[in-house]
Amino acid sequence: MVFYVDTLRQDVASDPTIMPHAVELAKQSLEFKRVYAPGSDTQHSLPGITSGSYDKPEKSPGDVLEVAQKAKLERVLIIPQSAYEFLSKLRPTFEFDRAIQISDYRPERKEVWGYGADQPTSERIVDRALEWIEEKKDRPFFLWLFHFDQHNWRELDKDWVHGTAAKYEIPDEGLIKWRYRVVAHSIDRELQRLLDGLHRHGLDKNTIVVFVSDHGEGLGRDGFWVHAVFLWDSLVRVPLTIRVPGLGHRVVYDKVSLVDLAPTLARYLTDDPPSADYDGEDLLSYLIDKPPKRRHPILLSGVSQDNLVRVGIVDPERDWKLVLPLESGSPELYDLSVSDPDWLSVAEEHPTDVARLLSQLVRPPVFPRSGDDVDVREREERAAASSAAKR
Repeated sequence: MVFYVDTLRQDVASDPTIMPHAVELAKQSLEFKRVYAPGSDTQHSLPGITSGSYDKPEKSPGDVLEVAQKAKLERVLIIPQSAYEFLSKLRPTFEFDRAIQISDYRPERKEVWGYGADQPTSERIVDRALEWIEEKKDRPFFLWLFHFDQHNWRELDKDWVHGTAAKYEIPDEGLIKWRYRVVAHSIDRELQRLLDGLHRHGLDKNTIVVFVSDHGEGLGRDGFWVHAVFLWDSLVRVPLTIRVPGLGHRVVYDKVSLVDLAPTLARYLTDDPPSADYDGEDLLSYLIDKPPKRRHPILLSGVSQDNLVRVGIVDPERDWKLVLPLESGSPELYDLSVSDPDWLSVAEEHPTDVARLLSQLVRPPVFPRSGDDVDVREREERAAASSAAKR
């Protein structure tokens, strides 16, 4: 079961004053402290989560949804209507046996595309999930809860936001924007209600639970309130906890990527996971004393108005993040060991490290080699049309 929260920052998910139940779940799980998303928007991050690869516009045999299907698990998605409409157009390979849509905007509204849905859905998503689990609890399943309220934190109904803040006594003061905290806390409450439901049905002992986000949010940094475009840690650092019955609590401080999730889940879905199809690593390898080195770098992509504008790489062994703005071509190097790594580039002081990371960055498929690589929307629409034709 995947509890997916679109647009949830890692620092918020790990704050016990905002999301105490997510923090408690982490204490029962494999807890990954330094997780990087493949991109700072859903279109670049979600495909990496399911495929385990950085550049897979269409499904591959290793895509976790494909592996679940071959394992004869019923694949069910519970998702807000606006998110479903967006993804069915731009990411049609995110496909399940059944998609249960939850309305999140009034029918008379016609211009809801990515943003604009104002009706909260987290409670109704969990309601529907618990109903479905009650019906299917004796059968193996692959259930994905797609929470979109956090993405819509600015648009959600004002009365609901203020009522929720009053109900849970969420203070106005805080380092993180108040509305964003209110929504995160409400989703956290629903997480616990879902976990309680699993326990009530006796499924907590044989159900893997994944808590994950696809990217973060700017929340006013340098006047930027949303996501995409930049590769700041506030946009690409995300929560990831995996509760596996029998494994208990382990904390991993190594830097990992969301592309590692698919190969990790595949080991529980099939006896023969297609490791050759993955750029990511099996996260369970980080539980041994001396885990093997990553086969591929940790890569990042940022887009603006559907054009690729930044690529980046995170050094898995040293505390460096290199970002290359494609317009200027001038590399930026950031020290991940400081409290605000994105405040100041130290590229001039460390030319050797810049050259080393650049040489690694230009080889993978995320580095643009043609106009199609930069014009993201055109490439993805062609892939979507091809996928639809095959179906």
